[in-house]
Amino acid sequence: MSSDIEVVEYTYVSNEGIVAELSEFFSPADIQWVTQMTHDFKPVFAEWHQNQCEDSKEAFVQGLVADVANLPHLVAIGLGFYEASTEAGLVSAVASNAMVLFRAGAFQLAINVINEKMDQFEARLEEHDFLLVTQALTLLYLQLEGHLQLKGTGNEGKAVADFQTALYECNGSGFLSLVIACLEYCRKPPYSLPSVKLSCILWKAVQICLGTVEEAETFKNNQRTKYNLPVAHPTPPDTRDVRGFSKVHINDVEAYVQHSEDLPRYVRDSSTGQFKRPTSIKEGYDIMQAHLYVSLRDMHMKELDEMRRTHRIEGRREGVEFGARCDPRVDRVYKELVPHLSTTSACILSLLLQCCTKLPSPSTPSPWSFETAEVSDIMFHPLSLARAKEIAMKSLVGTLLVLTKYFKSNHAMQFEMLMLCLSDCHFLKLLLKLLNHQQSDAFLTAFNDIEDLQPLASAFEVQYPGEPNVFKPTETVGDDAVGSCSQRNMFSAISSLRLLQKLIKSRDIRALMCCLNKGAPIVKKCLKIQHPLMQLYALKVIKGLSRFLGRAWKRANMKLMTKIDQTVRHCMTDPWFHEILANRSPEDFQDVEDAIAKNVKDFHFLRYPELVLAATEDEDDSADGSPLTSHASDPLPTTYEELLKQYEEEEGQGSPCAAQDLQYYSVYLVD
Repeated sequence: MSSDIEVVEYTYVSNEGIVAELSEFFSPADIQWVTQMTHDFKPVFAEWHQNQCEDSKEAFVQGLVADVANLPHLVAIGLGFYEASTEAGLVSAVASNAMVLFRAGAFQLAINVINEKMDQFEARLEEHDFLLVTQALTLLYLQLEGHLQLKGTGNEGKAVADFQTALYECNGSGFLSLVIACLEYCRKPPYSLPSVKLSCILWKAVQICLGTVEEAETFKNNQRTKYNLPVAHPTPPDTRDVRGFSKVHINDVEAYVQHSEDLPRYVRDSSTGQFKRPTSIKEGYDIMQAHLYVSLRDMHMKELDEMRRTHRIEGRREGVEFGARCDPRVDRVYKELVPHLSTTSACILSLLLQCCTKLPSPSTPSPWSFETAEVSDIMFHPLSLARAKEIAMKSLVGTLLVLTKYFKSNHAMQFEMLMLCLSDCHFLKLLLKLLNHQQSDAFLTAFNDIEDLQPLASAFEVQYPGEPNVFKPTETVGDDAVGSCSQRNMFSAISSLRLLQKLIKSRDIRALMCCLNKGAPIVKKCLKIQHPLMQLYALKVIKGLSRFLGRAWKRANMKLMTKIDQTVRHCMTDPWFHEILANRSPEDFQDVEDAIAKNVKDFHFLRYPELVLAATEDEDDSADGSPLTSHASDPLPTTYEELLKQYEEEEGQGSPCAAQDLQYYSVYLVD
């Protein structure tokens, strides 16, 4: 075995444990106020600890909520300081304290602080105001994390439901809208808000409102049950021994019968005198019926077509009741996001673009290292910027993955709406840049969580792990020890690949654009990472691109084609291997994209007429280019467009950006 290739064993999870999840929210810039908070909370803890019942604890917190100066004490209570000596005990303390804080009004206190200071976000915040906003965001994050931990126990009951309702009703427009509005200020001068903290809050809020990545498969099967469809089984991640059963769509069955022109359709049975299919065709037909798979998208499109036939939507503005099988939680999140989904997509991708840069090295300082930049008030260590980028990348990629999975299972047109908005913001190009950045061993095995820079290292009574986000197996393979990997970075890399697979699946124009942007060589490099799930999704992506790669590429990569055939689950009539579309242009597939856009527009007219009316009648929304009326009408935000162009120019020249331009990039990751 080659010594330069690490064999990584890893469990793909989005949660790394309570200590790591809490530590990721804090940056070295928080050390001073967290240390002071720990010192000031000691006398308060004695009084807090005397309250054993929930009612007395709630009354104690209500007394603290009355004064905004007590925000540090509320944060300390949310962190569960001095209440646990094990990680399991810390989970219990954080979850129970989050419920107490929410019932006592700490959530609304933090929201009020942000609302009061929002008018000042357009200017550089004073140090006191910045600290106050940071503490308010920390208090929100702790309540989100606590309720998420409570949700994971399965005993959430009414507590999580009440918290979800508060998120939906926050400020009248929803908590997610508030977070995205704050993120908007992170990409405009003077960049006064901590964008990494806001990214973490968005990531946790989406999981509370919708669900985690691990729960998405259960949600999909629940939706299939509503349509009386059998439970779907995902492709096994470890496909070394067995491949998942092939799928057959109803169109494949019809095409099989229609294309059997070389044999008679029916033959006469001499014993019964009846006509029946030839044995060869009948056996093939029976096999296809046994593997018949009806997707949720097929049911969604059938439902939409039925509503089109039943109700003429031209000139109508009355709502048509359909989509009763849609989950109300996902619908509420979608209705909250869709009026400004284009802006939201551009905002998230603007921040995600900053994570594509090379990691700084202490031995070879680069212009990205804050050792050589005049912004030492933001970062205190060269590895701190790398850590901030890793955390932001995980949060933002995870947020997009959760949104795509739940929207796709809830209704295909919700998923297509999100994909259209992301595509308008060059999401495909950005994903390829992320994957190109994430393939290096330095990224997957990076460890940038230094205990000396962790604000919570001395505050927790829980034993702080030396490497909280690194998993080291004890097995060995051959003469080489199995390498360690960063759970945080591995989650980001696999999630990016999953997003790319969702983006190009059954979309020829996007697959073609991926090939034109050198997507095949980038994804092929992912196969060097010996991880079953990474290998599976890399092969899936290459399978989707294979029709546009040409015969010469396939001849040069026959081993790869064979591995795809032996590993990835196929549709029985899928022409992925022999069909060649390498000479086609994007204009040849534009009709399909236009049809999708029309389906999305019709879906909104039928399902959300009140949102369409608001987007049509409000001149401000029309100026913004509401996605309900036209998904491609609004131009890209100037900052994001210029940033992407500048990044591509520097990447093409092969030279790092100048040191004086550091702040232009790094301000997005102020933490």
